[in-house]
Amino acid sequence: MGESLCKVIEDSNSFSMGIDMLSRLGLDQKVLNAYMKAKMPLELISYAVQHQCLPLIDPVSLLEISQVLDDHVLYLNVYTYLIVVDYIVFLKKMTYSHQGLGMQKRKT
Repeated sequence: MGESLCKVIEDSNSFSMGIDMLSRLGLDQKVLNAYMKAKMPLELISYAVQHQCLPLIDPVSLLEISQVLDDHVLYLNVYTYLIVVDYIVFLKKMTYSHQGLGMQKRKT
């Protein structure tokens, strides 16, 4: 059902109405895919922040779209975001690996 709905949204002039319909159905991933296929990165990010589904975005695809659109600012921001998230994940892994060595987790 979701795939055919996305196809209808892409082929018609009622893109925003289709996005609204998918959103009301709770199909956040389908909405994000529609924005991704339409090459609308700012709307994609805005929707993801408003609906708290930012982890569903594939950052590599967002980097590719920013290259296609020649949007250097978006590319730099997504790339920086990826580095920060990767560093946070690394720190969390280090914190938990030190617990096994008898070290205690720091209380914040």
